[in-house]
Amino acid sequence: MANIVEQTPNTADKTISLLNGCQLDEKETKKIDYSIVRGKSSLVSPSEEQFETLQHRLKELIEEGHGETIYDVGIGDDGSGLTNDEFEASVATLHSLAATQDADCVLLRERVEGGTSTAQYLVRKRLESQDFLEIRVAVVGNVDAGKSTLLGVLTHGELDNGRGHARLKLFRHKHEMESGRTSSVGNDILGFDSTGEVVNRPEHGSLDWVKICEKSTKVITFIDLAGHERYLKTTVFGMTGHMPDFGMLMIGANAGIIGMTKEHLGLALALSVPVFVVVTKIDMCPPNILQDTLRLLVRILKSPGCRKVPVMVKTKDDVIVSATNFVSQRLCPIFQVSNVNGENLDLLKMFLNLLTTRVMSTDNDPAEFQIDDTYSVPGVGTVVSGTTLCGTIRLNDTLMLGPDPVGQFVAITVKSIHRKRMVVREVKAGQTASFALKKIKRSQIRKGMVMVSPSLNPSATWEFDGEILVLHHPTTISSRYQAMVHCGSIRQTASILSMSEECLRTGDKAKVRFRFIKYPEYLRPGQRLVFREGRTKAVGNVLAVPPPTGQVGVRQSQKPQKSNPQAQGQNVGENENQPAQKSRRRGGQKPLAEQNTRTIAKFLLNVASCMLIIIITCVVSGESILCDTCTCKNSIINCTENGLMDILDLWDHSDVLKDATLMHFDDNGIVHVKQLPPSKVRYLSLRKNKINKIDEMAFINLKLLLELDLSYNFLTAESLNPDIFKIINEDTSRPGSLIHLRLDYNNIHSLLPHTFKELSNLVSLTLAGNPLTVIDRATSFAMSSLPMLKILNLSNTSLNELPDHLLHTPRFLEILNLSNNKFTQIPQGLDEAHALQRLDFSSNPIKNILSFPKMASLKVLHLSHMPELNNIGPRAFSLLNVLEEFHCTHNNKLKSIDPTAFSYKLNDGLESELWPQIIKLDLSYNALGYLDSRLLSRWDTLEELNLQGNKWICDCVNQWLVSTLAPMVESRHPEFLNDFTCQEPIEMSGISILDLDHRHYHMRCLDFYNSRPERDGVLLIGILVGVILAIPFTMGIMMCCAKRKNTLSYYHRIFNQNKSPYAPDYQLRETSIYQPTSIITEGY
Repeated sequence: MANIVEQTPNTADKTISLLNGCQLDEKETKKIDYSIVRGKSSLVSPSEEQFETLQHRLKELIEEGHGETIYDVGIGDDGSGLTNDEFEASVATLHSLAATQDADCVLLRERVEGGTSTAQYLVRKRLESQDFLEIRVAVVGNVDAGKSTLLGVLTHGELDNGRGHARLKLFRHKHEMESGRTSSVGNDILGFDSTGEVVNRPEHGSLDWVKICEKSTKVITFIDLAGHERYLKTTVFGMTGHMPDFGMLMIGANAGIIGMTKEHLGLALALSVPVFVVVTKIDMCPPNILQDTLRLLVRILKSPGCRKVPVMVKTKDDVIVSATNFVSQRLCPIFQVSNVNGENLDLLKMFLNLLTTRVMSTDNDPAEFQIDDTYSVPGVGTVVSGTTLCGTIRLNDTLMLGPDPVGQFVAITVKSIHRKRMVVREVKAGQTASFALKKIKRSQIRKGMVMVSPSLNPSATWEFDGEILVLHHPTTISSRYQAMVHCGSIRQTASILSMSEECLRTGDKAKVRFRFIKYPEYLRPGQRLVFREGRTKAVGNVLAVPPPTGQVGVRQSQKPQKSNPQAQGQNVGENENQPAQKSRRRGGQKPLAEQNTRTIAKFLLNVASCMLIIIITCVVSGESILCDTCTCKNSIINCTENGLMDILDLWDHSDVLKDATLMHFDDNGIVHVKQLPPSKVRYLSLRKNKINKIDEMAFINLKLLLELDLSYNFLTAESLNPDIFKIINEDTSRPGSLIHLRLDYNNIHSLLPHTFKELSNLVSLTLAGNPLTVIDRATSFAMSSLPMLKILNLSNTSLNELPDHLLHTPRFLEILNLSNNKFTQIPQGLDEAHALQRLDFSSNPIKNILSFPKMASLKVLHLSHMPELNNIGPRAFSLLNVLEEFHCTHNNKLKSIDPTAFSYKLNDGLESELWPQIIKLDLSYNALGYLDSRLLSRWDTLEELNLQGNKWICDCVNQWLVSTLAPMVESRHPEFLNDFTCQEPIEMSGISILDLDHRHYHMRCLDFYNSRPERDGVLLIGILVGVILAIPFTMGIMMCCAKRKNTLSYYHRIFNQNKSPYAPDYQLRETSIYQPTSIITEGY
């Protein structure tokens, strides 16, 4: 925004360079005197001249702020404001000025003190639907920090349910939905209109980007980057190739600053990207943990490496102060939000609405566009997307596309232009767009190429000079060191040719000459670069790009001769040329023969050189071709994300693969795996491809293969032919040595009976994430043919039952994972696993655990994240006699564990009671209120005990928690005391149990009727109200009874007066009972 952008000394120089043909207008602008409109009352009642000056001033501010500015009303040098009448007049004048600029005026904040008022207004121009302002915000942070969830809440306007429902709307790939983790660069938009209101309106759960852009004046583009360490290069590419204006660092309040948080913060600081911090999950985080996280965050931001000024944003005033000083100063706003209850989300939206772009206007420069992705759209053709670095690109413009693998540029025509999926006719500097190109294939384009104006006469370079600062390196960096260079959308390995220093270590700075390994690239001086390899990281700038050695060099050598006709040697050259010309005229045939002879000699020399090069290449081509495409290091070949369609394309041309022991071909486009040549590979990974077919005997030549990873593909039961896994050792009498096989997250519904017939030595099998649902007889037969199996993973396969004899044949099975399935009861078939030592039964909808089958060797049991579990009954684990570790955490409904859950009785006639020797007990984050000391025989032998996050009732029954367990946990694992607090009674809620031990506090007991003291007052009041209501009710009943008694006595007296001594008794009874009316009448 214009009035808060810092005026640097070189602003005038940049303005002159951008407006070459507008010197007159610039001079006229400089002549405008703004001193007459500087006071706080300049808007109260301006004259015609003042109004025109204010109009020029507002127009200038809006242009400098890229279509918007924040205008102060009533703010004077002495801090005083305006009276009510003056303030209303000033606001009316500001609205009139905004109307002349076709802009809207929105109140941001107003302050009234001592009868005077001041205010700040947002003046934003109503732009055309195809010319909205775009702000790019890179979203970074550690995995599980809530990045995708927050973006889903912001862009779709719907709060999260606490289990990641909002983020599902943003995932692009199947494996992202299954794992819940972003692995690619995602883009989401949030639109604001000219009044600052959000225009995102999801239709049927999805957003229409075209409608959002048509209604928006400003669009925030969120670049959702991956948080996991394995996707670091994707994150670096997003920070360099997508050119974000700002960075939003996400931190989970409960987890704190862990993992890649510092890595991403350092990357943003190295690239000079302003950062603001968003702390999420404050609804589920205890206050003390939240304060510890914020305290550590502030310390990091104030450290010498960051030198930021952290600002806790809690009000709208904090938002405005942070937004107006964010770009020009070192402020770092910190937001604390919740995606579940929506706390402080309005402040974050307001801050995003006030952000402005950092890109300088270069619309009049020659066009430059960097490509960060390519597509092939049916019916359209080849489409490229990226960012316009400078200039303006219009429909049907002809640009130079390149460089290709040999460094050449080709002319290309722009067929159509899209911005945020909306058709436009032009794009300007700083805007992202997609172009449909004519007469070119997608295979001819790669990330890192550019489209530039022909007037730039572009050229590619293999080498460039840069200045780098080593942020981290375990040893030293010297010449011939190779690492990945990220510069804009360029991502390629480069080698160091020379350095200004002999060697570089962490913290060193030097000038370096780089050379690209695979392709020449288009670079410009001043570009930022990131130099990394593994944990080695360095940042710097491109200093100079040497000119190519082709025609440009020839032109430069001819220029001095033309520009200096009096140079020495010119006359000599002319005198030498004249006899030569005469000799050619006199004897034409002889010079021609000599010329042909020379030509033939050169041709033969070139042929010989080419043959020599071919011979040398045949010897070393394998290593050079492979290592140019992949990473080769210490018998490890890493060809991850190289766009391979067939492994044999590299295998046939490389001898290095024959001696490699570890090979990674992950994240490629491999569909069909053919028979592989002989190799010494021991670990082969083909995960995250598109494999749906594997030839028979595909791995038969890999005689030393120990581990094969085929996870995250499209394999089915039909594609797993039994002969696929056939591997014969040199001793043909023995089967292959494959011991680890991963088939998780494919499309396997069942297995053929003889799928694993060639894998008799298999030790580990992973089938997680496949839609098995039911283990049929064929699948059971296939698993039972693995006698040496020790590890079996069947998690996330939608199983609800287990065949009784499934685990009978793999008699050596030690580890079994049945988590995240649909079991409603413990399968009794587990008793067949006599050697089973570890069992994970988490995330299953079991309500009660009454009995566990006998497993004589089970040592570790996991029963966590079970949403329906509410009770563990008596003797539930009495048959697990050697149990050592019991993990039962995050079961929100688990309220009680029977004291005899682990104990068992001996049949010795004395009914002796024993317990297993448990050394690790984790009961954290359940709903437990009481814990009986009889649950274990000896608590002092525990090596690890975690009881935090429960709803403990602090009375005398749990006194032993204070006096016995709290000191023990403090001495062994103090980190488990963070949430070890009382929940009830109310007066003790939130008090740490450890503090009670330090105070030697003795908790009181409940009374005889099990009532609680805090409820005694309510009980007494209820009794008193009952007594008060009972008194009138009792008196009413007594009065009714008395009245009825008098009536009966009256009837009895009348009856005695009319009784005849001669009448039978039964007649009298009949008359008195059935005809009372006649008796009464006769009596009167």
